[in-house]
Amino acid sequence: MKPMEVYSRTMKFVWLKLLLGAAAAVGGGLIAGLFLLIGSALGESGTVILGILGVVLGLAFWISVNYYFGYMIKAGHVAVAAQGLATGVLPENQLDWAKQVVKSRFATANVYYVLDRLVSGAVSQLQKGLNLVTDLLKNVPGMGIVSLFGSQFIEAVLGKMDECCLGWCFLHPEQGSFHASCDAVSMYFQNTKALLKAGAKTSAIVMGLTVGVWLLFLIVIYGIFHAISGGFAIALLVGTALILSAKAAFLDSYIMIRMMSAFLELVPSTVLSYDLYAKLCGLSAKFRKLYDNAQQEINAGI
Repeated sequence: MKPMEVYSRTMKFVWLKLLLGAAAAVGGGLIAGLFLLIGSALGESGTVILGILGVVLGLAFWISVNYYFGYMIKAGHVAVAAQGLATGVLPENQLDWAKQVVKSRFATANVYYVLDRLVSGAVSQLQKGLNLVTDLLKNVPGMGIVSLFGSQFIEAVLGKMDECCLGWCFLHPEQGSFHASCDAVSMYFQNTKALLKAGAKTSAIVMGLTVGVWLLFLIVIYGIFHAISGGFAIALLVGTALILSAKAAFLDSYIMIRMMSAFLELVPSTVLSYDLYAKLCGLSAKFRKLYDNAQQEINAGI
C-alpha cells in the first residue's frame, strides 16, 4: 500500500490529533485569559503577576495534554499505518484495533518516551550545528532557505525515527519491547544513507505544504488580533498553538508515514553490522540502557 493511500485512509487519527491540539490550545488560552481577567481587577501589578502565571499554567496545560494524550493517539496511528504499509491491508475498525494493539504493547510506548528524548537531543544538536554554519554565511543570498530546508531535512530523517521504530515493534509482538526497540534503532542507523535520500524528497514536499499552512493560519490570527481588544498576547499564544497543532496533525503525520514506508521497505534486506550495537551503546547512554534491558528480556526468554 502506497504512503499517500495509507495517509488518506487513516485520516481519523489526523483529525483526532488536530482536535486534541485545538482543545489543548483553547483550554490553555482560557486558563491564561482567566488569570489575566482576575489580575486586571487588581491593578497594574496584579495584571502583570497573574498574567504571567496564567501564561505559564496555560502553556503547562497545553504541553501536558499534547505530550501524554497526543502520544497515545500517535502510537495508535503508528500501529495502523505500519499494518497498512507492511501488509497492504488496514483494520476495518481502526480506532478499536489501535486501542487493543497499544494496550497489548503499552510497555513499548513507555520505552519510547525515553527514545523520544534521545531523538530530540540528536535533532537539537544537528540543528545547532546547521544554525552555526548558516550564521557564518548569513550574508550569502538564499541562506535562509537553505537553513529552513536543512532543519526540515533533519526533522524528517531523525525526528521520525521513534515512530518508525515503534511501527516495527507493533509488527513484531513476538519480541520483547526493549529487544524490538534495539533492533529497530540499529536497523534505522544501518540504513541512514538510503533514509537520507527519502528524507530529502519528503523535506522538499513538506516545505511547500508548510508555507501554505503558515500563510493560512497567519491570516486567521491577523483577524483575531483585530477582533479582540487588548487580547493580543492571548491571541498570539492560542494562534501559535493552533498552528503547531495543525502541523503536528497534518504535516507530521504525512512525514511519519513517508519515512516509515521507506524504513519498512529497507528492513527485509538489512544485514546489521556486527559491531553496530557496541557503537550505538558508546554514542548513547540511553541506547545502552535499552540494550541492557533487551539482554534481560532475551535471557528471560521474552
